[in-house]
Amino acid sequence: MMCKVRVLTLHILDHGYLALDDLPLVSRHLGTLDLQSVALQKALLDFASCPALKDLKMNDCEINADRISSLSLKHLSISFCRSVSDCRVRISAPGLMSLKLEGFIGVTPFLEDMGLLEAACVNLGDGCKDVCLNYDSGVFCGANDNTCKNCVPISDDCSTNCVLLGGISSAKHLKLMSEIGKFIFTRDLKHCPAFSKLKTLVLNEYWCEAPDLDPLACILKSSPLLENSLFSYFRRDQIMKWK
Repeated sequence: MMCKVRVLTLHILDHGYLALDDLPLVSRHLGTLDLQSVALQKALLDFASCPALKDLKMNDCEINADRISSLSLKHLSISFCRSVSDCRVRISAPGLMSLKLEGFIGVTPFLEDMGLLEAACVNLGDGCKDVCLNYDSGVFCGANDNTCKNCVPISDDCSTNCVLLGGISSAKHLKLMSEIGKFIFTRDLKHCPAFSKLKTLVLNEYWCEAPDLDPLACILKSSPLLENSLFSYFRRDQIMKWK
């Protein structure tokens, strides 16, 4: 930072994470930050003192904070990172234009409004803890029988808003992937978010598991401008009956 660098790459190629000090980055020049295998504390993930930061990449990092925030950020990639907290990490980047959230380990981050978003790729992998323990052929228990410690009704959630889809609903291009049994997308759609700008949509077989394809039908009906779509295991003419 003292050398006024515009691009900073810090990759740790050893086992484990390099623990960085809980101090904020302060730079009027830093535009790109690329981190791999580092442990990030609360102060470092508040980029208020980096007004030129546009591109942030985090790969295989440990997040010891409840918030990632930047007013200047345009491109954000978070791949195979883990959260040490049971609370959702809130991502606040209102100027974001592209987002990649892949293979997050822990509870799914909460995405705040990203009204300028052009494209987003969200892939909920095996490490996502938002999984219904009683999942059966596209049906989530909703914790109504108190036997699932993970799956909860919307009214009991810490937020009345969508976790993922509300933040990215303004995107023009979406790729939404999930392993079977993860309930975040399905629960988010119960809030009826509108995808008013969506033109391109890519989904995997997760969206075709529920009876009557309810999640798939919901997102299609909420996308009036959709032009191109790709669905695993289904022909386009089978899907378009919901449009």
